[in-house]
Amino acid sequence: MEKIKNRVKGITLIALVVTIIVLLILAGVAISLTIGSNGIFTRAENAVDIWKEASENEEKELQNAEDFIDQYTNNKEDIKVSDVIGGDKFDTTTTIKDESGDDITIPGGFGIADDSGIDIDDGIVIEDEKENQFVWVPVENINNMIKTETVPLNKVQISTNKYSILRIIDSNKQNYGTVKPGDTSSVREPDVLSDYDTKSENINTILEKDGTIEDLAQEFVNEYTNMVKSIEKYNGFYIGRYELTGSLEDPREKSGQVLTSGNWYELYNSCKKIVNTNYAKTSMIYGCQWDEVCNWLKDEYNTDTDSSSLGNYNAVINTGTDSNYEAKKIYDLAGNYCEWTQEAHGDLSRVTRDPYTIDGSGQKVAASRFIVAPQSGFSLTTRATLYLKISD
Repeated sequence: MEKIKNRVKGITLIALVVTIIVLLILAGVAISLTIGSNGIFTRAENAVDIWKEASENEEKELQNAEDFIDQYTNNKEDIKVSDVIGGDKFDTTTTIKDESGDDITIPGGFGIADDSGIDIDDGIVIEDEKENQFVWVPVENINNMIKTETVPLNKVQISTNKYSILRIIDSNKQNYGTVKPGDTSSVREPDVLSDYDTKSENINTILEKDGTIEDLAQEFVNEYTNMVKSIEKYNGFYIGRYELTGSLEDPREKSGQVLTSGNWYELYNSCKKIVNTNYAKTSMIYGCQWDEVCNWLKDEYNTDTDSSSLGNYNAVINTGTDSNYEAKKIYDLAGNYCEWTQEAHGDLSRVTRDPYTIDGSGQKVAASRFIVAPQSGFSLTTRATLYLKISD
């Protein structure tokens, strides 16, 4: 019996050793499969890299497909402005050509107006179903218009990575140097005023909900960024053909009695309401856009020293009613009512352009500036610009 017990113990010890050896082998195999050169972790890392590469390739292919559709589905090489003038509205954003062979991109919901020019330098006018009209302004080099640099806005924890290069004219005594956002010593955009822009009623007017000065600052930056991206892609933007008309609740870009009843905040909000579709959006004109339009008109009109041949500097009239004050299909850019832009000055003021009627200087200069409190009692107006939306 003693011999049998010893043999059983020996067998048990051997079995234990074998079991441990097997477990060690299995553990080694498991470790190798997990962290080895061909293990689960390595395979997972490789899979992530492969997925990223595939995702990037897919994005490139989608962009190529979009470009292909833009080129062929929209028939941009076949359609000319003269072919569709006064015709139906386009169902989707479509690029066509003027008589010189240059591209103009028309947002969905718009068509070419009956009295549009057929060449960009004559003024290409687009029109929607509500008869809002806008004129295409080409931008040859956006680097003359926009600076790319990240800077903080005025007294808020919000930054912008693009801002306006605002042009300075020598002849205007009411002229101001252009500075970066956050610098309150002169004119800049986009930026907030640490005085008026902090008031809840003004914030709520623009945001159309309760918000903070930071929310307002971010709204300004987002809108500005979208505008710049559109210009970069399409090489231009649309300016309202007329001074703003209609009402604060139902604003229009069409001929008629000029809207002067609102302050800067109310007029800013009105400009947003004119067009907001899947294809295009309107906003109050930026100072850099005003500068670009003045520069574009220089081949025919003097916008820097004497704009008397361009605008109505007598008694104000309904916008769009006198063709003598039309330049490249744009009405009343000079003279008539003084117009707000989005330029900020100091902590207390926004900028108006062509301020002959309020600054008392006697100058008739479309490009000139005048600083005014955004809730002033002057009879001021503005005009909208329209940019094409870029799909995500």
